[in-house]
Amino acid sequence: MEAQALEGTIAAQLVNLVRESAGKSDVNVIRVTDQHCGPTLGQALTDDGFVATDSGWIGITIRRALRTREVAEIVARSASALGLNPPGDDLWPVLPEIPSAEQARAIEHKLRPLRLADAEIPTFIVPIKPKYSSDLFGYPSHLFERPHQLGISMEHVYYRAANGNEQGPARILWYLSGEKFSEVFACSTLIEAVDAQPKTLYRRFRRLGVYSYADVAEAAEPTGMARALHVIDTHQFRRPISGRVLRALYQEHRQSFSVQWPTLLQPPLAADLLMRGYDGDR
Repeated sequence: MEAQALEGTIAAQLVNLVRESAGKSDVNVIRVTDQHCGPTLGQALTDDGFVATDSGWIGITIRRALRTREVAEIVARSASALGLNPPGDDLWPVLPEIPSAEQARAIEHKLRPLRLADAEIPTFIVPIKPKYSSDLFGYPSHLFERPHQLGISMEHVYYRAANGNEQGPARILWYLSGEKFSEVFACSTLIEAVDAQPKTLYRRFRRLGVYSYADVAEAAEPTGMARALHVIDTHQFRRPISGRVLRALYQEHRQSFSVQWPTLLQPPLAADLLMRGYDGDR
């Protein structure tokens, strides 16, 4: 059973690496033509958003934060270039004019690392200390080796006190805080926020996080309850948004600047930050 689980994890990571490579090259369409992928890799492709066609497995990747209509245009052009049907089937999803939070989460995962800037999906800014972000997300890099299980994982968990209002589906913009750091460096999809006693959370999510049990217990003080933020589809920005720019954008959008704890961003500010973060990838 463990061997099968590891095989599936490696297959998922390989598919994700192909998607990341295509995104870095500004390629929107990925075609896998190997006719002997096997059931494990085939399942990994399906889970990743690829669709089996007569010409192979096809997936779409968009490394931008865009308005929904702009995404629809890219999808239509890609379909036309491949000689496939217009949007409406499994590969080319119909994009509603204003996607709901659940629709946006599904579309962003299928076309990831896309972010729909105008979708009705809550976006939180969450502070994280460098010592935890280095192991959890590999940023900032340090001399010590990152835990292997986190390096190949497609999902992660971050613990904090159970006194916030984060709920999935939502997005998280990660704010690196510390003496040498003040920047937004990545975006994740929040699929669930789980409140429980430290032992329960640690037992359930231990393999996906970097906190020790003592850390989780400390985060639970003084109420005795901690919160696990369970995230997927994390994308690091090539050029993080500096603290100086972040403060200026808060002021421009008339939102009080506070990043000491998770904060729900006003939709216009969230859209601006997403587009700036992903534009820095180009």
